[in-house]
Amino acid sequence: MKVNFISSGTYASNCYLVVSDDGTEALLIDPSVSYDFVFRQCGKIPPINKILLTHAHFDHVLCLDEWREKTGAKVYATQPESEALTDARKNANLVFFGLNKTYNSADETVSDGDVIHFGNNQLKVLLTPGHTLGSCCYYDGNIAFTGDTLFADGGVGRTDLYGGSEKSLVNSLTQIFSLFAPETVIYSGHGRESTLKEELRNHKTVI
Repeated sequence: MKVNFISSGTYASNCYLVVSDDGTEALLIDPSVSYDFVFRQCGKIPPINKILLTHAHFDHVLCLDEWREKTGAKVYATQPESEALTDARKNANLVFFGLNKTYNSADETVSDGDVIHFGNNQLKVLLTPGHTLGSCCYYDGNIAFTGDTLFADGGVGRTDLYGGSEKSLVNSLTQIFSLFAPETVIYSGHGRESTLKEELRNHKTVI
């Protein structure tokens, strides 16, 4: 699969457009960037039928409504994050801006171990609570989209917002480091890409 990295420039949130190997379908992970901007960056792309959320904080769903309207794509998230979309306190719009900004809930809820198919590829769901109650990663044997659970250069997501838990985050990091191969490329919610091997060195004091 081909991973197109697009940074919003707003809140430094990362968005990923992932195209299947056979070129028949694409999916979007964390729609923090506008529809028009993505198409300017990536050019002609196949149909986008699925939008995957690693979690529902406002900075990762900035353009969710626009993408839903323009593509008709279904939104996938864990149950806690689907609920957070509809609650301004849980999605942090109320906390940061005093705004009662909400979104429609997910069309499909995912659980640990679920598999999402697109084109001739698939991504598996790994539940990784800690940054939020229902944070998750999407991965295959070579890459992992870790949202705000795991960053490059030793970074981890904050745990002081609704549903955050330092203990759960440490458990999730331990799970990631034990499950993924060292060569796995890490695409996170903020910052540059990395590899699990590199982050194993950076996170020795965390796990």
